[in-house]
Amino acid sequence: MAAAVNILMAFLETAVFCICQYSFMKNNDQVIYSRKIYYFFGFFVLGAGSFGFTIVGRIIANEWITLEFQVIWVIVLGLLLFHRKVLDLFLDLLFSVMLFLAMEVGIMLLNFMFFSRILILNVWSGSIIMAVKIVLMVCVTALVVSWRKQQQIIRVKKKQIALILTLPLFSILFMYSLVRVAEIYIDLMGSRLILINVVALLLVNFCFLYLFSRWMRADQLEQELRAFQIQSELQYKYYEDMERKYRESRKILHDMKNHLQAVESLYQEGAGSNADEESRGNRYVKDLYHMVNMLGEKFYSSNHMLNIICNDKLSAARRRGIRVAAEIGDVDFSDLKDIDITTIFANLLDNATDAAAESGQDRFIEMKIQEIQNFRVISIINSIPEQRLLTYEPGKVDRSAQPDRQGRSIDADQQGIPAEHLVMHALAGGGTAYAVQQDRANRQKKKGHMGIGLENVRRTLAVYHGTLQCEETGGEYRVSIMLPKKEEL
Repeated sequence: MAAAVNILMAFLETAVFCICQYSFMKNNDQVIYSRKIYYFFGFFVLGAGSFGFTIVGRIIANEWITLEFQVIWVIVLGLLLFHRKVLDLFLDLLFSVMLFLAMEVGIMLLNFMFFSRILILNVWSGSIIMAVKIVLMVCVTALVVSWRKQQQIIRVKKKQIALILTLPLFSILFMYSLVRVAEIYIDLMGSRLILINVVALLLVNFCFLYLFSRWMRADQLEQELRAFQIQSELQYKYYEDMERKYRESRKILHDMKNHLQAVESLYQEGAGSNADEESRGNRYVKDLYHMVNMLGEKFYSSNHMLNIICNDKLSAARRRGIRVAAEIGDVDFSDLKDIDITTIFANLLDNATDAAAESGQDRFIEMKIQEIQNFRVISIINSIPEQRLLTYEPGKVDRSAQPDRQGRSIDADQQGIPAEHLVMHALAGGGTAYAVQQDRANRQKKKGHMGIGLENVRRTLAVYHGTLQCEETGGEYRVSIMLPKKEEL
């Protein structure tokens, strides 16, 4: 019975090793995709070879021959079925070595426990050792794969990956050497110092990984902040230039009105004898007045930058066939920098316009800005394409809305449901998401802009202690912002 269990556990150990290796290689920036039968055959050879070389190694007293085979075959699998970059192959190789050494450390620790009579050596000892090796492989794989996926989300550089794996690898080698030395040392000095060293080494690794993850996060935030500043400065310069053009155009329009008045007076004097001609001339002049007034700047707010943004964005929405309604009270935004006003309103109105343009025939945008008690309340409502709703459960990723073959999620920090994106109510804690099936090229074109856009809004509001909430109700998407009044800051 014990012999049969040992054989079964040996096969199970080999199978788990192959599954763990495949799981890591699949999540390590896989760029080559072949038929499933090729992957099955490749890892079958890896498992059979590992099993066979383990037996051969015991016969010739060379346990490293198995590792040598695994290293060579993992490189072959990586080149043929997974990767094209040397660093990815190096990470595959490093992971394979980590699995091997983790198993060896498990063996040595159990042998140490048997030797110290912490565990009793019996016919089941071999099965226990293999079970521990399986558990160690699964734990190592789960941790490394989870970390690798997180690294892909925050876009850590490949050199940083290699650096962060260096200490754990050296630690495993050190522990392996320590256990080897312990076989002699324990007889002379006992096991206490060995155990202290092992525990201290584990703590050092955890501290290193924690500090490294904090450093990576700080580096990522620095990159996002740099992109935020560049984008905001570009927007501000754009609207600053637009304000200058508006001032120049108002002067020209003022002169044009004077010229039209003069033309109208002259025409009335010359056409007084012909009522029909006078009527036609008056209509013609009124049409010219209307055209000139259309070119002028409409008054929305006493804040000059907000007024420029509303004129630009809402006029653009009207040109796209969107019904626009704006109700802006006498709200003081003097505590906000012009660049921050640009960031907040330009991004939100852009997103709302893109979403409304993709909705049905009843396209609309409604914007209200008012003061309620001690808060400035901003509400932007826009129509959305109802047929594109999906159900989203927080914490789960909808793969149907993600074309990326590596399982990376599409940026979810989107507002206004633009047609090229997946929008999640993460900011509001909601449970609704929208997925729009658009051409991949179009989605990639706007993905960066929209992702940075709403993130910029959120960051800017945080500076002024503001909050942003998003909600969807029956074909409408509402963004609500609450900013404390100036004197409350």
